[in-house]
Amino acid sequence: MTVSINGPVGEVRPNSWWRTTKPTSFSADQRRLIELLSKVPTDQGGKKGAWTTTAFVLQDGKCATDLADAIWNFQVEWKRRGLFRNIDGVVDPKGNTLRKLNELADGQVSTSVVADIVIRFIGGDVADPLTPDAVLPRSRVPAYKPTTGHAFGESIVQHPGGDRMLVRIGRTTKTTGSASLDLFIGVIGDLTARLAAVKAVPGKIYIFGSSSGGRNAIDFAQRLSAAGAAFRAHFIGVIDAPFFDPETPDVRPTKTGPDPGAIPQFKVTAPPAIRNNFFQTRGNHARETTFGRKVFSSGMKNEEIHGDIVGFTANNLNDQIDPGPNDDAHHVNASSEGNRRAVAQIVDDLMRGRALPPNVG
Repeated sequence: MTVSINGPVGEVRPNSWWRTTKPTSFSADQRRLIELLSKVPTDQGGKKGAWTTTAFVLQDGKCATDLADAIWNFQVEWKRRGLFRNIDGVVDPKGNTLRKLNELADGQVSTSVVADIVIRFIGGDVADPLTPDAVLPRSRVPAYKPTTGHAFGESIVQHPGGDRMLVRIGRTTKTTGSASLDLFIGVIGDLTARLAAVKAVPGKIYIFGSSSGGRNAIDFAQRLSAAGAAFRAHFIGVIDAPFFDPETPDVRPTKTGPDPGAIPQFKVTAPPAIRNNFFQTRGNHARETTFGRKVFSSGMKNEEIHGDIVGFTANNLNDQIDPGPNDDAHHVNASSEGNRRAVAQIVDDLMRGRALPPNVG
């Protein structure tokens, strides 16, 4: 089957005076060319075996540097051999470069190996990688065994059946919103590199996080969906994520003091998926401003509050957690219980497929 692309991909090289169309470099097209070049032997200008640990961060309109260089080097090699005459660093949908790549590729990209993916974010004071077991303990999925032939250790494990892998990636996080962009780029790079290393395609993608990691889980799932249909989230789990009074305009406190008389409700942008929100409201209070307006508050930093997220299944943990001595303790207890439940759901889905419905992403 011939690989095709929807628009020009690459980086226009100097002195390409004949070039009149600007590369679109769609992410999906870049991914196809990465897969195609990975099938072409290096002695024929390709990258077979050379991109095992290369991390690609793909975005529409800008060709990844390693891919752009590989396209140019491929064209230079085949110009040297006398096949190409004018080269410009760009692969066109109906051009000679794509035709030659298809000719040299030793078969199509395998789709026989599927990698399920678990991505976890844990709120904290630093932004560091999590160990694979901190993402999801392998003791909870004992059927999966270590893999060899790549540089990523136990972040990639394989089911004994041989046709299903599990990738585990995670970070502690100290930022939310746009401040987490670099964090997300790093995780996407880690994910891309691991899939390439074992020549796997994405299966079910589980994304979950606690505290600030809960906000990041939502935002990361949305960002990842831009990478294409293959990267749709299967499950998004949010555990006692921090929100603030201005983010619940439609639901207001009805009284002041330790019981605000209402549960805040927050609206977010998130892709279709199985979406579960685990939270507590023991730590929510309300106070009156100097202008006589009631606002949600708490004893936590910046008066962080917790509650419903529109579009997510609400799991209020008030009755399942022990009361703490203060609002921070309520948050810690809810995070512990919510993480336990989210992990249990993911494990059950991976091992038996009973707890979660089919992928709706």
